[in-house]
Amino acid sequence: MNAGSVLQVGTPEDIYERPSQRFVADFVGKANLVPGSREGDVFVCSDRFKLRLSPEDHERMAESQDAEIMFRPEALREIDGRGHADIEGRIIDFLYHGNLRRYMVDAGCDAPVVYETNIPHTVGDPLRLAITQYRLYT
Repeated sequence: MNAGSVLQVGTPEDIYERPSQRFVADFVGKANLVPGSREGDVFVCSDRFKLRLSPEDHERMAESQDAEIMFRPEALREIDGRGHADIEGRIIDFLYHGNLRRYMVDAGCDAPVVYETNIPHTVGDPLRLAITQYRLYT
């Protein structure tokens, strides 16, 4: 709900994994909300944040159209030197939460990307990340 209006009805899983709009995504759990635009078949936020769009999202979004993607911190996975990375950044801060660490990664966008894992890293470490699930808001 927002200002007395129901924004989305569904199972907790649907609402968390497929929020219908930005407000819902940000209200239910931690969400990375990244502004950018389409260049060809890629969503671009910076020269270090380039996500290949799904065919459906490519069709929905006009060339150079501004949009925002949402992905959860747990929807990121680390990529070794040989694999394709959507995000190339450097750790600028982290929080230790016992069973996991929450890293803030500078990828050249307006705000740091939040990544959660139990793999230990230190501030200054480079990270190459792939986004495994996202939602596009146009």
